[in-house]
Amino acid sequence: MSTPTNEELLAKIEALSAVVEKQSKLIAQTGKQLIENQIKDVKLKMLAESGPKVDLDDYVTNDDIVQLVGELQAQLDALEERSIRRLFNVQLKQGDERPVAPLTNKDGEEPVAEIKFPATYDEFASLGKRSVVELATFYEIILPNQPEIDALVASEGVDVQQAQAALLAEVAFPLDQAVVDSFSEGQIVEVHEELARYLGLTWRKTNTW
Repeated sequence: MSTPTNEELLAKIEALSAVVEKQSKLIAQTGKQLIENQIKDVKLKMLAESGPKVDLDDYVTNDDIVQLVGELQAQLDALEERSIRRLFNVQLKQGDERPVAPLTNKDGEEPVAEIKFPATYDEFASLGKRSVVELATFYEIILPNQPEIDALVASEGVDVQQAQAALLAEVAFPLDQAVVDSFSEGQIVEVHEELARYLGLTWRKTNTW
């Protein structure tokens, strides 16, 4: 496999920076829209000539805003940290002895001890099937299958996102061998490359970006 040029590495870094900037703006905009919608709703009810008295307890308070801003800032900090680690990982190449920087998942957690996280670029390239599946599950690259989600939605009356979150919360490592064996070799290659993209590594087994 050819070693990426400096120009290619710079292009990857710029692409990662653009993604982080876009995500940051989206999070900030979501918080702003939530507050604006609440304020607009209050004004409309206050302007109504008739109807029940507006219950301000149903709307955001200063404490709610402080909490929301804190949550948004925490998400932005997590995005920035993941971006910094990806920028480090994108520089790694075959034979490099520098460690691969572990990234947190969507819950802000780093891989648990039961999961084999690769120490170097070469270790990542030679990950076995179990390690690929477990890492991809931890980073939610592999999600619960649709029949499991549909069954939980039907039995518990929750929505799809709640069902997916509940199933992910039940995942325990190490995974059952049957789960690992359910993936074909072609699927493993695809998941392995998707895992490389998530971590910011340039390793690819096929001719994909």
